[in-house]
Amino acid sequence: MNYEHISARPVTGTFGATVGGVDISQPPDAAVLAEIRSAWLEYQALFFRGQEMAPQQHEGFAAAGGRPPV
Repeated sequence: MNYEHISARPVTGTFGATVGGVDISQPPDAAVLAEIRSAWLEYQALFFRGQEMAPQQHEGFAAAGGRPPV
């Protein structure tokens, strides 16, 4: 899939991708979040390398993706 706001490079042939072009320490806008979700559905595991985040920023990014199942 081609993305406009992020890059997604597969780690293996079918599972996992490294995502670039986004600073996840800041709240993502709707278009970026939609592409991250699409990449997650395509690759099942995403790696965001080189991100500097405080724990609260990490929680904020996780919450932007929706509430995790209990």
